[in-house]
Amino acid sequence: MSCGATLWAVSALQSDQLEGLVATFIPFDPPRGSWFALWDPTQPGGLLAASQPVPLGLEHLKRVDVELVVPRPQRGTESIIVSALKLPMVDATPLLAQLPSTAGVDQTVHAWARVMRAALRVISRGSVLPWVSPDGWDTWRVDPLGPEDLALVAVLADSLPAYGHCTPTGSQKGQISDPRFAIRACFDAIADRLIRSPAASLTTSSAMFAQLAPTRVRHLRPWVNDIAGNRCASATLCLQVFPPGSFKEESFKEESSSDTDWRLVYQMRSAADPSLVVDATTIWDSVYHGLDDSVLTRLGDSVDILLLAALRRLGLSNELFRGALAEKEPTHIDLGPDEFDRFLEAVGSLEATGIVVRWPADLVAPRLERRLVVGAPISIQRGGDALNELLHVNWELLLDGIA
Repeated sequence: MSCGATLWAVSALQSDQLEGLVATFIPFDPPRGSWFALWDPTQPGGLLAASQPVPLGLEHLKRVDVELVVPRPQRGTESIIVSALKLPMVDATPLLAQLPSTAGVDQTVHAWARVMRAALRVISRGSVLPWVSPDGWDTWRVDPLGPEDLALVAVLADSLPAYGHCTPTGSQKGQISDPRFAIRACFDAIADRLIRSPAASLTTSSAMFAQLAPTRVRHLRPWVNDIAGNRCASATLCLQVFPPGSFKEESFKEESSSDTDWRLVYQMRSAADPSLVVDATTIWDSVYHGLDDSVLTRLGDSVDILLLAALRRLGLSNELFRGALAEKEPTHIDLGPDEFDRFLEAVGSLEATGIVVRWPADLVAPRLERRLVVGAPISIQRGGDALNELLHVNWELLLDGIA
């Protein structure tokens, strides 16, 4: 990214200047305004109390009072006001990304350094999307995250000390922010600041999503939702193809269909665990009877809504599926021979939008067989008479009938 060089050149801070300081991430709206609070938990009244000098090299950082919810020595939490140094993302990004693992700093600083490096790796792959913040500002978010990325976020969250994310949630007194929320908010803050280089506004005719100054873009919320919908959902739509006469599952016993029709069954596949694929019939049953907690965790609490949203997008992009939402609980669609030919022509465009088309194994997988090969060993052919060499037996594998 061209903006990377700009960020690396801005910060003159060194890791040894952070010794004895805790780093707490403070989320902000828009995310590029997020920052780290540097404070000393051993000093009553905060780091910059009147009797405490400002650490050497940090004089240019602004002093702020911030409310935090910290663990008590015995049990529970308490809300305190600390006077902290405000470390903006433009300084924090190069400082933490290059922090040596041997640096003598607090564990919160090391933990956020690991988060910073992970975020930069994800951003470098292009996993960023335009977004509208809760307050309606133009922002960038880090998404979509693959299964490995989500697993990494979980590991980072487990290793993040409480002081690193001890901001109040606002929903309940004494409760601190979830570490996963803090890490994802930090990811978004890095992306939202990193993309906005001094030259970014020269590449577009609009200040939106390019300049540091926030722009109200509430009217773009439907647009960004459509962009992110299928890419960032906890589950994505799959179309399971069944050839004519092959859909004999229990779910479809009482349904009639032409012997020449192909059936496409709607399914949802977990983004966190791609091996988990659930039929729409099971999803609609779960609305009334519930899903197993382990399944629900991987599919998301609103998988039925995600299914309807995906079918809506599918209907808008392909006329074959415009009636997908005509039923209250859509489970499948039957296509005649001509319609299925048109579906085959559209498979590439459907998969480009994130929809997975799943084919029967006997249609796409090569046929693997084995056969018994019996022959006389060379020793017998040459006149040998050992009893255990009278017959040579072996297995031979054939792929589509070819050995």
